Amino acid sequence: PYPTLFRSWLSNANPGFSAYVFGQLLLFLSYALFEGVGQAISASGMTPPQAQTLGMISITYWFGWSGFFMDFKLLHSWLQWVPHGNSLRYCMQLMMHVLVSDDLRFSCQGFDITSNIEHGACSGAKGWISGAEAKSFYGIDRSPILCLTVMLVSFLVARVLTYLLLRRALHDVIHGARGYQATDSKDA
Repeated sequence: PYPTLFRSWLSNANPGFSAYVFGQLLLFLSYALFEGVGQAISASGMTPPQAQTLGMISITYWFGWSGFFMDFKLLHSWLQWVPHGNSLRYCMQLMMHVLVSDDLRFSCQGFDITSNIEHGACSGAKGWISGAEAKSFYGIDRSPILCLTVMLVSFLVARVLTYLLLRRALHDVIHGARGYQATDSKDA
């Protein structure tokens, strides 16, 4: 906890202790969420190469469609729905709401205003922008309640799916696999 506390205050995005606590709680929730997805993949009964492929495809989707690498405004209209199912996107947006509150002000000093004039981020090198303007500039457009709800629902779905898959596997071990008829050893 001490190195993350130091890094949190070193970044100075929001030096408040409550932002640190909420940020840590959000990190623990996101770890538990994606750990649950990994457990569901493990409990699915896939062969290791199939499970690894599904894991890599899932990770590629989470990072590729989270807003880190592309502007969603450039997507075709028939692909506009794809980013809305991405749990990592909601984790990232909620973390930005925690770290960059609306009441904070950020200096434009040292910010390259020539490339960002069309976005309206800074009017000059000596200007200031609010936390709400900074979040809008970076595309943080989901409400914190929606982000938290999506994360909690995703967490519950992953854990329930893991439970159901493990229960099915246990049932198959106890009662035999479905479609498999046990033969008596005396007949053989």
